[in-house]
Amino acid sequence: MKFIDYIKDRAYIILVNIICMLFAFFVLQFSGANLSILYYLLGLWIIVLFVTLGIGYHKQKKYFEELNSIMEQLDKKYLFVECMDEHSDAMSKEYYKLFKKMSKSMIGYVSNAENQFTEYKDYIESWIHEIKLPITAAKLIAENNKDETTRKILSQLELIDNSVERSLYYARSGVVENDYAIKETSLQQIVDNVISKNKQILMQNKVMIDCKDLSASVYTDEKWLGFILNQIMFNSIKYKSKQPVITFLATEVSNGVALHIKDNGIGVSASDLPRVFEKGFTGMNGRTYTKSTGIGLYLCRKLSKKLGIHISMESKENEYTEVILVFPKGTFVKV
Repeated sequence: MKFIDYIKDRAYIILVNIICMLFAFFVLQFSGANLSILYYLLGLWIIVLFVTLGIGYHKQKKYFEELNSIMEQLDKKYLFVECMDEHSDAMSKEYYKLFKKMSKSMIGYVSNAENQFTEYKDYIESWIHEIKLPITAAKLIAENNKDETTRKILSQLELIDNSVERSLYYARSGVVENDYAIKETSLQQIVDNVISKNKQILMQNKVMIDCKDLSASVYTDEKWLGFILNQIMFNSIKYKSKQPVITFLATEVSNGVALHIKDNGIGVSASDLPRVFEKGFTGMNGRTYTKSTGIGLYLCRKLSKKLGIHISMESKENEYTEVILVFPKGTFVKV
């Protein structure tokens, strides 16, 4: 709060005091009072007025600074009123009572919303686990009766399984720390698992896989990293070229190990590239070539951040797209 704003809010008090000063000055002057004494009293009145205003400003400024400090330290800002101290003056007490009522209502609303979200998330997770059973059963049936038709069915089942899995990871993405285990894992092993899981859709789309120097071991959660690689690979398949190739390459960098996933697909335009990891962003490719939700890469970035992995993308339209995952040294990576 600025002093000038404080004075503006109390302009009526200053105006009343000025009127009273002038009235008292002229009354005392007509009563025969000494003019020098009148000027002394007038000056004293002005000093007392501005000292009073200054003290009031200082108290309010200090109070609001304390409130701002409390607000900055709170993660849940809606609990702000619960941390406030009741002010001494009558008007502030009335405001405090109103704020307390508002805060109580807000806390109840937030608590109810959180409970509903938890129930919905639990239901989604339960439904996903249930739906995975018939998907797995259908895969086994198709695997045991292989022909051209069942291979096509298998590739579609892999697409369904990928969408279901994305829903599960999206539901859990807010609490990754409760569902991962960091351990030393071979990049080769994780990449092999992802390729094996999607072998039918890779064959149906005639995608070549080229793995180069994946001997590095990283400290990460195998399941969550596998999901990230799965989403990146599905994007490569979605936006493939006529002779699609996906290359996996691990390199040592100054701050850790980098895993490169590169394809020779249609690429991403320069205007879309800065926004590819935004939630719901589909870009020109998503609108032109295939239906896209804009969730896959958003989840990749969100989960990578929680796992301590830096994710970035490079691309040139009609030539290639390359996603780079950098695993830092220290706690997370063994170089």
